[in-house]
Amino acid sequence: MRHTRFRSAGLLPLLLLLMVSPARATACDAATPFHSDFADAAHVRTHWQAALGPGPGETRFRPWLIRAAGEGADAHLAFRAGGLQAGARLDSRCERFHFGSYRFNVAVAATSRILAPRGLVFGLFLYRERPAGEPANEIDVEFLTRWRGERASASVNFASHTASGAHHPRASLEPLPPACRPGGRCWFGFNWYPSRIDFTIEDQVVASTETPDAIPQLPGEVRINYWSGYERFGGEHPWRRFTSRLYAFTYEPYPQLQPGG
Repeated sequence: MRHTRFRSAGLLPLLLLLMVSPARATACDAATPFHSDFADAAHVRTHWQAALGPGPGETRFRPWLIRAAGEGADAHLAFRAGGLQAGARLDSRCERFHFGSYRFNVAVAATSRILAPRGLVFGLFLYRERPAGEPANEIDVEFLTRWRGERASASVNFASHTASGAHHPRASLEPLPPACRPGGRCWFGFNWYPSRIDFTIEDQVVASTETPDAIPQLPGEVRINYWSGYERFGGEHPWRRFTSRLYAFTYEPYPQLQPGG
């Protein structure tokens, strides 16, 4: 079968490739492995959608800030943020991802030149969109400009959110290995079990949590976004533009741990 492939960053923005609609894929299964390398336009349209609307803090999500770039092994989605309080967010159409291994191959923009009080966050999430009153169900890998008000470039924050609040497996941020610092392309992710979350960099476990009330239990979607607006974690939206790149996402389920497995 012949695939339509992305050729360059100058092609149509994903506003035309990712239909912004409430439609969700129903033919997805928590027990089925999933992989996106973002080289196939039809695959991207089928399995992902860009967000349009308000975001966290002061961010406004705009689909045209996600663009296709590269080809072959270099094919990726470029996420832009900065200027006019706009950021980008990409959601999986599948909302049934559950216990398993999640890996994101990304190159994160350098934000060290953003000066306080401005800031920016690039995040990789397992997220459950919840109606009012339903407890949080979220696992985060976030690249922050600041952490609790202090400068935090070249670091990554790991967190989970449940009914009991936000949980961090470490008291401070995890420093990035030199090869993974802003501009470097590396794998980040987490292994999610019913009683533990292991956070990984380049497939090595660097932080874990086994606190019972810190482990989400419900399935959700995968989400990648840029946001700003909270002084403790990002800051006021920067005027200058920044671009981070997503090259691949892989989900390997733990079938024996799925409900009914």
